[in-house]
Amino acid sequence: MLDKQGIDPSAMEGLMELPYEIDGYAADFHLLKLPIPTSVMRTTGYGPNVFALESFIDELAHLAKQDPYRYRRKLLLKRPHAVAVLDRAAALSHWGRALPPGHGRGIAFTEAFGSLLAQVIEVQTRGPEVKLKRVTSVVDCGRALDPKIAAQGIEGGVVFGLAYCKAEITFQQGRAVEDNFNRYVLPSLSETPPLATEFIASDRKLGGIGEVSPVTVPPALANAIFAATGKRLRSMPLSRHGLQFV
Repeated sequence: MLDKQGIDPSAMEGLMELPYEIDGYAADFHLLKLPIPTSVMRTTGYGPNVFALESFIDELAHLAKQDPYRYRRKLLLKRPHAVAVLDRAAALSHWGRALPPGHGRGIAFTEAFGSLLAQVIEVQTRGPEVKLKRVTSVVDCGRALDPKIAAQGIEGGVVFGLAYCKAEITFQQGRAVEDNFNRYVLPSLSETPPLATEFIASDRKLGGIGEVSPVTVPPALANAIFAATGKRLRSMPLSRHGLQFV
């Protein structure tokens, strides 16, 4: 479709149909043509689009002087399944419990690939160092046919989502420098936090889990860093802002 019609069908995913009740919303698309062929990284257009959307929703909550979780909840009140996922993620992550200075929690929500996902990331910051303390994911995919494999899919996706926040693909003389996993480095075991993953069984149609969990990691992480430091990250990876995982 991209070659024949000049349309990238995945480019607007996550922005065409918002999960939130927002008036006066419009979305537009302009194709950026690059000499370098690009494709997806364990998620499609939802990845960059949900990062932009959930970061922006967090900024709106801050401007409105409202709790980011409560702000999202108000925008989802007409969707009981979404509210249930959001509420459970808040409860499971101990949202609202006081944290020491330099700590923060960030939240992000999405409806992607037929599933609902709310994610909370807790971080500890010290100068340029970012320590991941916990990632909580609550999913409504209708019914998890094999809960253990489903949880592994979500948690593996979380690590891939963290990789987007740790490293990037760079180019020299028209070639990718990070051409394989010996150069594109995934988070190490020491950098990978405890993962709390829970599924809510519902009467919704079966949804996918293989690509959904990386989607919410970058915005939840950026929102957590803002909660801890007051510094907004509007791009990834962390190295662009002088930050690194420890």
